[in-house]
Amino acid sequence: MNLNFGISKEVLVALNTTKNIAKLQEIGGVQALAGLLNTNIRTGLGLNEKISEYKQRSLTYGSNTRPRAKPKRFLSHVLSVLRDDMMIVLMVRYEPIGIYIAVFCVTIIVSAANWHKERQFRFLNELKEDVTSKVIRNGETERISSSHVQVGDIIRLDQGDMIPADCVFIEGFHLTIFEPNMTGTDAFIQKDYSQPFLSSGSQVVDGTATAIVTAVGRNTQSNSTRVLIEQEKVKFTPLQIRLEKVSRDIGKIGIVFAIFIFITLCLKYIFINSISPSEVFHTDTFGVIFRYLTFSITIVVVAIPEGLPVALSISLSHSIKAMLKDNNLVRNLEACEKMACTTLILSDKTGVLTTSKMTVAEAWIAGTKYDQIPHPSQLDHDVLNILADGIAINSKAHLGVNTIDGTPVSIGNKVDCALLQMLVKNFEIDYNRIRAGSDCDLVQMFTFSPERKRMSAVVRWDVENQYRIYTKGAAEVVLELCNRYMNHQGEAITMQQQDRQLMMLHINIMSRKGLKPLLLAFNDFELQGNNNFYDLEHPPEDELIMVGIMGIKDPIRPDVIEALQKCKNASMNVVMVTGDNLQTAVSVGTDAGIYLDTDHVALEAQQLRDYNEQQREEMLPRLKIVARATPSDKQLLVEYYKKLKHIVGVTGDDARDVHALKDAHVGLSMGSGTDAAKESSDIVILDDDFSSIAKAALWGRSIFENVRKFLQFQITANAVALILTFVGCVSDKEFPLTASQLLWINIIADVLGASALATEPPSDDLMKRRPQFAYASLITNTMLKNIIAQTVYQLTLLLCLLFGHEQLFGQPDPENDWSYKKHKNDFTLVFNSFVFCQLFNMFNCRRINNEFNIVQNIHKSYLFIIVWIFCLVVQVVLVEAGWLLGFETTGLSFLEWFVCIVFGSLTLTLGFAMRVIPVPKRDLLTYIKSPKFYIERFKRRSNG
Repeated sequence: MNLNFGISKEVLVALNTTKNIAKLQEIGGVQALAGLLNTNIRTGLGLNEKISEYKQRSLTYGSNTRPRAKPKRFLSHVLSVLRDDMMIVLMVRYEPIGIYIAVFCVTIIVSAANWHKERQFRFLNELKEDVTSKVIRNGETERISSSHVQVGDIIRLDQGDMIPADCVFIEGFHLTIFEPNMTGTDAFIQKDYSQPFLSSGSQVVDGTATAIVTAVGRNTQSNSTRVLIEQEKVKFTPLQIRLEKVSRDIGKIGIVFAIFIFITLCLKYIFINSISPSEVFHTDTFGVIFRYLTFSITIVVVAIPEGLPVALSISLSHSIKAMLKDNNLVRNLEACEKMACTTLILSDKTGVLTTSKMTVAEAWIAGTKYDQIPHPSQLDHDVLNILADGIAINSKAHLGVNTIDGTPVSIGNKVDCALLQMLVKNFEIDYNRIRAGSDCDLVQMFTFSPERKRMSAVVRWDVENQYRIYTKGAAEVVLELCNRYMNHQGEAITMQQQDRQLMMLHINIMSRKGLKPLLLAFNDFELQGNNNFYDLEHPPEDELIMVGIMGIKDPIRPDVIEALQKCKNASMNVVMVTGDNLQTAVSVGTDAGIYLDTDHVALEAQQLRDYNEQQREEMLPRLKIVARATPSDKQLLVEYYKKLKHIVGVTGDDARDVHALKDAHVGLSMGSGTDAAKESSDIVILDDDFSSIAKAALWGRSIFENVRKFLQFQITANAVALILTFVGCVSDKEFPLTASQLLWINIIADVLGASALATEPPSDDLMKRRPQFAYASLITNTMLKNIIAQTVYQLTLLLCLLFGHEQLFGQPDPENDWSYKKHKNDFTLVFNSFVFCQLFNMFNCRRINNEFNIVQNIHKSYLFIIVWIFCLVVQVVLVEAGWLLGFETTGLSFLEWFVCIVFGSLTLTLGFAMRVIPVPKRDLLTYIKSPKFYIERFKRRSNG
């Protein structure tokens, strides 16, 4: 289809930039603008364009995608690694070729890890920034990705929405937006016909509206000021900072070892060969010294545990992707670590502990109680009409159909959707017909707020100054505003005290059943004098006529009881914070397993506010339910619990929850929540299910656990390599491990070890422990025991092989050339045994808390298996054919291979033995202070 648009992209961009109302009026206003864009302000874009997927519109006005910096290519990562000073020094060595092969392998593997990590985080950033928008297309309201919004789309805006593109206000009520990117202030701005221009990226604070999109993507005003999108700023998490510090500290020890080894080797060579000062710079001597320098630099490369930060990055990227499969979209990396420390969750009820699939279960309508929704024939005609009009008009919800699979979808408030479902399915009434009817001239709408606990809509009758208000909300709250009720004949009857008590009885009965009682009321009134209804700040919600009370059922999620039990086992307290009344909250809390013990406390938020500080501190540890709570109450709870040293996670789905989400240690927004809540949160729970929160805590603990696994593995490998090399250099063995061999060991102990251990799937046992303290020691006493034991065993073994090879395997036969070559390099056996010790110790490090089953769930650790087999195959090739690659190795006999494997596997036996040896509860490393600490203490004592 060929469309002819009556306005150019440049004119629209200029209109948005200048916000020129006169220019808009010159065009003919919003109605004429819609015509120029081939759209309709009521029905939106037509079906004829949908078939072609709006291609011509996108070509003309652009797509709603954010310009991004180009990702680094793989070659760029390779060059970054090769720019390292130590790599450059290693590459200038001219012998043997093995050093080049080792450097090549290190470069490729590290570059691949960095490239993959960047791709993972980039993908997650794109998911994080993708929000949905409500648009009207072909007369139906649809929820689509904001990236699919087109110029000419009619969008619906509600409280908490993020405006996806530049647009112009069509109509609405009390539309208030927050646009700090444009104004640079925290002020809220009222938008209406006098200020119709809305900017992309702004947030709807209050009210509702429809608007027509006039610019998308890089043509919006917020993006036009951004000539080049910066690369995402790198923000280090606390654990990353700690690991960087540990890496630097261990690296300093490695540098000291390297310097000492270099000096020792040089002095040995000079004294043994009687080198005079004048001969030091001789070509042969200089070559030997340069070889020693290269070897010492290799020691530094091996000693610096660059794998620690890499391990955390790999663990984070792997865990975040896995968390996405568990319906957790991580927006803030730090939140993953904090979930491991979380001690308390402030959880909403609706949609988190319950399914949010609401239905009307029972009703009290026009003086009659119904245990189920009545048939329309059971209701008076006038009662049914007023009930249907109030439900249809006093709502912004919609029932639609998924355009992809044809399944029904509910857009908007779930309570409103439940009432609309009742109209459509039970009463067979078309709510759209009511909204479009001539009797429905909607002049004002007062949206729901947790403080008012009700919402109202006002329509104008044909008679001058005659209006009707429809109100619905929390039953006991709206009941206080009613002085009449409709009886079964449709008559308005004055409400007596006994009538009010009877209605409260029905409300309490519904509440005790776990239902949400919702009262619907109306009233007719006149607007006296010259008053304009738009000037009224508060709705005339007094002297209402009650129509009925609906008992809304919201079932508990089937897996929430198990998830809550897991949190209890993990010492994570859960407090339910809800806007429902206390009886409904206690009923749901009891069924869910939150409110069980007689010692538990359930109260209304007002009672909590009335407590003094001492009473509050005594009560908070026992608190389980807070009813009739507002978002500000939730924010206060976060503050109270933080004062008690809790690590607090809080759930939220509303724009008003923004402050609580930001103030908490971990903000958990709901996938069905508002854009504002998601923007302010750290993790988005895509399925709104509490069990996903428990999974997020499990993955958070798993990240910390996996880093510790790798830390134990790497420290052991590095300690053995450094001490073995040091002993060899001060003795007559010189190089027990060559530079190229050390680089291969470094690959195993760094990137490959990180890939194998940092991607381990979480164990359910993690949710049977107390939360990790944020700055708990990275090395536990159990880890320290294992590191010391493995280091002592491996060093003893390798030193015996190094110095007792001839006693174990006999003297080489000089007459036998092959035998002589096999034994020419005794160090091959040491090198091979060392690697096999690390490969078997990798299994030990899978379980670092004295668990005996070290192969538990190994079938799920596919990367561990791949890495382990890869290392094994490469090691065999390096030993048997390494001399072809310049690795200075010789093939081993069957007996020598058997010895290497047996000695390596003995690390498993040692690991099992160490699991039965107890350790002190207090971390031993807390007793170890830095040299600076002792120097400062000495100075203080010296000064008296």
